[in-house]
Amino acid sequence: TGSAHAKTQRYDRKGRGFGADLEIAIFAAVADKNRVNNALNAARDVIRRAEGLFSLFDPRSSLSILNDTGTLRMPPEFMRLIAKVDTLHGVTDGLFDPTVQARFRALQNLSKNASTETLDAVLVQTEQLLGWGKVNINGSIITLPHPDMALTLNGVAQGFVTDRVSETLQRSGFKASLVNIGEFRASGGRDFTLGLPITAERMETLRIKNASIATSASDGFKPLPGQSHILHPQNDNLPGWAQVTVEADDATTADAISTALILTKETDLARHLVDNGVIRSAYFVRNDRSLVRIKPS
Repeated sequence: TGSAHAKTQRYDRKGRGFGADLEIAIFAAVADKNRVNNALNAARDVIRRAEGLFSLFDPRSSLSILNDTGTLRMPPEFMRLIAKVDTLHGVTDGLFDPTVQARFRALQNLSKNASTETLDAVLVQTEQLLGWGKVNINGSIITLPHPDMALTLNGVAQGFVTDRVSETLQRSGFKASLVNIGEFRASGGRDFTLGLPITAERMETLRIKNASIATSASDGFKPLPGQSHILHPQNDNLPGWAQVTVEADDATTADAISTALILTKETDLARHLVDNGVIRSAYFVRNDRSLVRIKPS
């Protein structure tokens, strides 16, 4: 982590949220301790409000209400994220698609010993429930046209909240910060060094400045043996990589695009996104743990 400037101190706040360990670091004058605490408390409130919007596990969250009832008058922050989702769906050629939740739920409901035929049948049956283009957005009203459709924002919400917390700190007058809410965002012109684990023994070092980093890995929770928690929205292909890390200007973009890129078989889309300035760089880890770096030409 970057060292503090003269007459400044690093203030840390750790906790839990969105099912992950969280950490916020602010660099400020020693005399600013009370202001720092107020800013960190405001950041905590941002995280709590976001869980009330985007959590799949809270039956009272806005997302749960949408999935249960098929319609929602979106609160402003929910609408802001949905607008970003729409853009990110487009730039990833449809690979980033929150409607995969319907398939994920169907797979979760299968027995761990389900036959290949049963699995194939579920994949076919859920095809009609997938597709971001089927979601109806009319002003602040979002509607799912099929009663079994559902959305997950797990592939983007942590990045979005990371950005909102960073913005909150900046509005409080603290420009230099590092926010880690499952994804990282560095602000204020300070250099930060982050470690990217490749194997238990090998670490890739990433240096970021006014940038965000997000990582998606295919070996997380598996709804069924041989399946990944990251589902392809257009077919039943498994993720093509063990891990993908994306560097972008904002954490929302980095989070969603890392989710999309892990579903690719090649690096063509990543190269296109880097060359067109959508992301800054991408790091692909193959299943044999070899590393492929995609950086500006």
